[in-house]
Amino acid sequence: MNKASFRLYGKPMKLLRITKGKKVKEVANALDVSLPFITNCENGVRQLTEENTKKFLDFIEVSEEEAKEFCKIVGQ
Repeated sequence: MNKASFRLYGKPMKLLRITKGKKVKEVANALDVSLPFITNCENGVRQLTEENTKKFLDFIEVSEEEAKEFCKIVGQ
């Protein structure tokens, strides 16, 4: 049975970033993507890849399980 890939975007992504005190530019640099790409992800226009979701979570020091629970709470 394949485990569904986890991709972060929208309100949960933005709230996690803000809660951890990170700026959009810091996240963009850590993921080696553009600042507008991160903004689009946080606005729900784009989604992080599974790989970049893992990089993002490592950068903000949140486990995938914690992020999934957070997404359930805030609605993603």
